[in-house]
Amino acid sequence: MAAKSKAKAGSVVVFERNQLLSLRWSWRGKRYQFSPKLQADVIGKAAAEMRARQIEIDMATGQFDPTLAKYKGELVQGVRPMTGQTLLTEFAEAKAKLVAAKTLEKYEHVGKKLAKFSRTKLVSDCTERTTILFRDYLLTQVSPISAAEYFSVINAAWERGISRGWIQSNPWTAMISGFRIPPTESPSLPTC
Repeated sequence: MAAKSKAKAGSVVVFERNQLLSLRWSWRGKRYQFSPKLQADVIGKAAAEMRARQIEIDMATGQFDPTLAKYKGELVQGVRPMTGQTLLTEFAEAKAKLVAAKTLEKYEHVGKKLAKFSRTKLVSDCTERTTILFRDYLLTQVSPISAAEYFSVINAAWERGISRGWIQSNPWTAMISGFRIPPTESPSLPTC
């Protein structure tokens, strides 16, 4: 059995128990622990780490759900308030057994960029203007090709949220179709 590690204040520890991953943390003097039912492999660890970071962000921003329903993936009376980071975490966990570990890392990176852009913005508050502002922010951080890939991941996460009944609209779709990637120049070939 793996040794238990103690979480620092405001942080969530991911640990292994019976070949499954569990999360443990304290908030406002109360200890919390649950298992997201993920295998203790590379993919499961990446998904568990994303869930742990979401809990940390929520604790830091006052959005923490002490019922844990938000983190266990339970629906609470239809449409639930979610941040973009939460929606991306749900998406990554759903894809954890279907995609490569590198792809999960990309999902996590996209979630971090979205959280850094707007930590507390609820999915329901995202508008077309939000997508434009995020695009402009992303283009200061990554290449246009990477930004387009990020938008593709975000769009897929929003579409999954709609199909699950968690959210009602997807403002990212319009931006996906209008995203322009500048052409790259071909290297000059020497003349004879």
